[in-house]
Amino acid sequence: MVSADPRHPSPPSDHHVGQPQKSTRCVSPVLTFAVGFLVVAAAGAFLYWNSELRVPAGTPLPDLRIRDDAIGLDSSGEAFSFAVLGDNCMCEAPRLAVMEDAQAREILFLCNMGDVVRFANPAHWKRYMRELQSHLKPNLPYFHTPGNHDVDHQVFGKQYKFYEHYLGRTWYAVDAGEWRLVFLDTGKLGLSQIQRNWLGEKLGEAKQQGKRVILLTHTPPRSTDGGPVDHTMGSESSRALAEIISGYDVAAIFAGHIHKVFTYEWHGIPVYVSSLSKQTWKPDPAEYYQVWVEGKELEVKTIQVMRPAMND
Repeated sequence: MVSADPRHPSPPSDHHVGQPQKSTRCVSPVLTFAVGFLVVAAAGAFLYWNSELRVPAGTPLPDLRIRDDAIGLDSSGEAFSFAVLGDNCMCEAPRLAVMEDAQAREILFLCNMGDVVRFANPAHWKRYMRELQSHLKPNLPYFHTPGNHDVDHQVFGKQYKFYEHYLGRTWYAVDAGEWRLVFLDTGKLGLSQIQRNWLGEKLGEAKQQGKRVILLTHTPPRSTDGGPVDHTMGSESSRALAEIISGYDVAAIFAGHIHKVFTYEWHGIPVYVSSLSKQTWKPDPAEYYQVWVEGKELEVKTIQVMRPAMND
């Protein structure tokens, strides 16, 4: 019997009794595809998120950005006029006609009640700013209040970054003559507690200075006496607003959001709602408000802008 030489061990056998055989496993093509798909989808989602939420480096109209919570205007006397433009994000031609008609009148400034874009994304905001560059009269103040569309991204929810980048603060006060105009942020269809506290302070200042007050808000307050209930602030925000302004000289409220033009009374205060709609120029006229003040007197008129006649 020949013994094995330990210095020259025999090569291992292909079969070993009592031991499992080793096998080479191939990665499933389905698994490879799935992993690749997830990687590509994640990269695409990141690129989309980055492109949709990236704020531009600058703004073409920096003077429109509100930086302070109170602004003073020189009204050059006790009498002046201004225009209030309503919710108009889906009616480009009529809203341009309204803005140009208002600017052709002797006004001290323009106000917009929000929803100037369809969605809060870079493309829509850039388009609106280009529109203002082309049509807004130089050196004419144009004050905005945010609408829900102005801060609603179609995928990523509430996004205030674009509004704040282009237009600045979302709530603030403007003083002109004997008047204080208070612009509120109801982009979320209500009033936050911090904004309520601020509003009380600004109303107190106005009372001390002997100024009358006008409130401007995208979403109108909910009525409990025959006025609108749908498409308004919630009941809690409406009650809170009523309590805050009680005892102060609030002469009028201007609002948008509801896509029609009408007036109603809320706690003894006239509420002027202005908005374009799908029926604007089909055949309804486009409408906005022109406001005249003289001393502490206020007059509001509805201005109609008809569709231009079509060339034959």
